[in-house]
Amino acid sequence: MKLTIKAESLEAPLKAIKGVIGEINIQTTDEGLLVKSRNKENCAAVIYKVSKTLFTEYIPSKEGIGVKLESQTVSKQKFPGLYDIIKSAKKGSLITIEEDKGKLIILVNGREYGMGILTDVKGEKLGGPEIDYPTVINMDTAKLSEIIEDGFLDAEESLLFSYDEGNLSIFYEQGINTLRDKIEVSEVVTDKKARSKYSVAYLRNMVSTITDKVRVSFGDDFMLRLDYISPEFELSFILACRVENT
Repeated sequence: MKLTIKAESLEAPLKAIKGVIGEINIQTTDEGLLVKSRNKENCAAVIYKVSKTLFTEYIPSKEGIGVKLESQTVSKQKFPGLYDIIKSAKKGSLITIEEDKGKLIILVNGREYGMGILTDVKGEKLGGPEIDYPTVINMDTAKLSEIIEDGFLDAEESLLFSYDEGNLSIFYEQGINTLRDKIEVSEVVTDKKARSKYSVAYLRNMVSTITDKVRVSFGDDFMLRLDYISPEFELSFILACRVENT
């Protein structure tokens, strides 16, 4: 595997991913780069696709590889992860990622980094399941992000998502005290009444303004799926639901 691309093309999506999952599985297909990974608790997953047309050099490999996104300390020495290296790149710089003799070699800003490959995150079955969601809606990422990050700043545990007749309501309940925000969706793809609870901690990391629009898919006691789609990439987060009385 050998890939060369502008570092900034990968930086924003990987920043969003690292808040949810610290180790990712990278695959190279005929269509482009593919990341499919889930967290160790098995309640959150990410799928990230980058078209091979964005790469100035694209040599795929048959096997997927596992890498850390953030730094780790070995024998008191701090070693950067993949995201740290990409973030350090100067604006407009190219980054080359190459697999060589069981290591990942990364070239950027004239410096070479070597990273160990994680064997325990290899595998084609990683990622979220394919589900026919009963409720699928599109909305502005800025509004959703504002509500999750600011409107429920002090919320703990979980938020209730409820959809009915073109409106998504988000609730937080603590005893007899409640908070509620209503969002008018920009497009309804599949219109069915639904409600389900999701972890606040994971939502805060999954909600992003990386694109202008986000597709929100869920249902009664269904997994939540957030799809961010642009001409350059597709980024999807999948989050398990929580039971109503928790």
